[in-house]
This record gives sequence, structure tokens and C-alpha cells, in this order.
Amino acid sequence: MGSGVATSGLANAQEEFRRWVVGELKQDLSKGINVDEFTSNLLSLPPDTSLITEAVHSNSTTIDSRHFAEEFIRRRKLADKGQIDLTKSASPSHHSAEGKVGGGGWSEVAKKGPVKEKEEVDGPNFKVVSKKKGTRR
Repeated sequence: MGSGVATSGLANAQEEFRRWVVGELKQDLSKGINVDEFTSNLLSLPPDTSLITEAVHSNSTTIDSRHFAEEFIRRRKLADKGQIDLTKSASPSHHSAEGKVGGGGWSEVAKKGPVKEKEEVDGPNFKVVSKKKGTRR
């Protein structure tokens, strides 16, 4: 088996897969969408990336639906074999203090603060300087 994949019973693998789907979707579905019903609908679809992408995209504006569909199909195939993917969420839209893969996003950029501009020499007689801060005209 590859790293991050464990062999388990088929029922257990399917339940873990369902928990992963619910965990990925519950915070990001549009208001009024029941996550359990939506998950059941996704599971009834054939493993077609474009169908799952469209279904997720039409019910969420924050999930990377194409990436979710690819991950959904990959994990579903593993679950159908009775295998569980032990890796954390790989969805780029999700991040947490638990260190999930693909976490961070814009919140990590915002934490770092503004980029400090350096003075650079541009040619023999010119010097590029950063804009003065706090002055208004």
C-alpha cells in the first residue's frame, strides 16, 4: 500500500469517506443546503469529474470545485476497495491550525503583513525609492 492509505473493512472505509465529504463541505455550502442530503446526492452521481465539479460549484462559492471533484473521485475509489486515505484534507480552500495540507491561503499572506519595499539602484544615476507613507496632498 502507498503511504497514507490503510486497508480496512469496506463499510468502515465507506463511512470514513462519507465523513471526509461532510467535513469538506459543511462549512462551505450555500445557506439552506443540507450537507447530508447533498453528500447523498454526490454519492449517487457516477464518478465523473465534470458532473461533481458542476454540482459542487452550483452549491458553493468558496470550494475549489474542480479540485474537490478530483479528490472526491480518488477517495471514493479507495473507499470502494475498502481502503482509507489517512492524509488530511487536500482541498486548497480549507485551512486550520491542525496543519491540513493546502492550508493557509490568503489568511497566511495577510498574517505576514505588507511586503517591505527595498531601495534598488536602477542604472548609474537613478535610485528607486519607496513611496512616502502618511503624506497627503
